[in-house]
Order: sequence, then C-alpha cells, then structure tokens
Amino acid sequence: MSTYEVRYLVVAGELWLRATTHPRAVWFADFSERPRAWREPYDGGLPLHGSVPGARWELDVRGDERPFAYTPRALRPVASTQVVVERPSVVVDGVVEIDGVRRELDGARGQIAHVLGRRHADRWGWFHAALPDGGWLDGLVARVPHLPRVSFHVRDGRRVWARGSAEPGRMRVGPFVVSAADEDFVGVTYRDPDGTELWCWHTERARLTGGGLDVDGVALEYGSRAKVDGWPISI
Repeated sequence: MSTYEVRYLVVAGELWLRATTHPRAVWFADFSERPRAWREPYDGGLPLHGSVPGARWELDVRGDERPFAYTPRALRPVASTQVVVERPSVVVDGVVEIDGVRRELDGARGQIAHVLGRRHADRWGWFHAALPDGGWLDGLVARVPHLPRVSFHVRDGRRVWARGSAEPGRMRVGPFVVSAADEDFVGVTYRDPDGTELWCWHTERARLTGGGLDVDGVALEYGSRAKVDGWPISI
C-alpha cells in the first residue's frame, strides 16, 4: 500500500518549511510581510539550508526534548495518519532572504515534526504555540476514516482530551481559542498517495487566548477535502 511522508519545521511568526513525498517537493512559506509560498521539486530530508526561486534560507536548529506522538499507541494500527513531534520546542538561528532582502533569525522559537500515513485526514484544525515560559502547546481537532473525531491539546508532553471545533481561520480546543485573519494565510494543495487532492490553509501569525495565556506568532492551519469559498490557493 502506498504511503506519504512529510517532515516540517515551523518558526513562530516567520516561516513554514516542509519536505514531502507526494509530490516529492520542498515547500517554503514566508510570513515576514505578505504571506507567500513556494513549492519546488526536491527529493530528500528537511533542507535546513536551501533555496527556491526568489527565496533562500540557512537555518541552524538547537534544542531537544522527548518526542511526542499524536496518535495513541492503541489507535496506531488503524490510524491512516501518524504524527510524531520529533523536536517539540527548538530554537532557530540563521538567515532568510526573500527577493534579495535579507533578515536574520536569532533565537526564534519553532518545532520539527514527522507525518506519515496512507491517507490524510478528511478535515482538521491544528495549532502550535511557543510559550513565554519556554514551553510549548499544541492542539488538534481531526476527523479521520473509521475513527471518532479526535480532539485534544498537549502542553509540554501532557495530553488532555477535550471538546474542540475547527473552521477556516479559527479553532477551539478545551479552554484555548486560536484565530487569524484570512489574509494571514497561505493556501496549499495536498495529495494522498492515490492522487486525491485536498487543501490546507496555514499561517504563522495566529493569536492564542485562554487558559491564562495570550500568545502571538502561533502556527495555525485548517485542512479539508473541500475548497473554502473566498480562501485562495497559493500553490
């Protein structure tokens, strides 16, 4: 059975870097000004040093924690997608250049994860927040085949199952609400191994509130097997 595989890095308020096998490509999205996204053919692991026409990056990543698996062990044999946050909270230094304009990253916060499976979820909302105390907070609301809707938040490796909902530009899980304006997103096209298309809208500019927190520069995305009216697709 065919499978897909993804590794990605998110950097709070700055960028989204992604290497995929369906198609074999590197994706780079920049959020420093008007959000922009690129996709170019690529066959390899997550390229911390790389370029696409109009953009280049040289990134150094430090910091390590115990990996966290989104899918509980008991559900892994039937889950169509597995997510392992390999490095839940990292610090990123380096250089990003967009259309010849250079900027430096010095101690930016981020996360690296590995996604693999037979089929993407039917619909999902996801967020990652780098917290002021140095910790991290993720949230997921997902509907996948053959399983009930999954909804939880996890802080520094401690999962809490909670009610949640997701829609374009906004998600809620437990006490946390994460939202961003539609102009802060890039829209991208995903493909299952069988070629079926689905769509994802991603930003690094969301705001998280609730549970005693108020954090900007949060990664937020919404994915669906249906396009959303008024929400463009960049790549």
